[in-house]
Amino acid sequence: MLFDAKISLERFLDEVLTELLTWHWQSPVWLVTPVVYESYRVLQLTRGLKLGAELSAPAWMMHTIRGLVCWCVLTLGLQLMRVAWFAG
Repeated sequence: MLFDAKISLERFLDEVLTELLTWHWQSPVWLVTPVVYESYRVLQLTRGLKLGAELSAPAWMMHTIRGLVCWCVLTLGLQLMRVAWFAG
């Protein structure tokens, strides 16, 4: 379990680093990279909700994951609007 958490943290840090570098270098993909990663985060969190229900996770943990899902969906929507705005 600790190994999975370490892998997840490393993946998250890789995602953030990639987003920052593509933005800093003004790469042509800097608009799309956060959208791809945010979509993947939403997918992983919804999978976590299903798994938490199956494993009877504590209520506070399920509420936290639901809050993270809401936050990530909001962020994904903002990023999609940003892409549409920059695309013209």
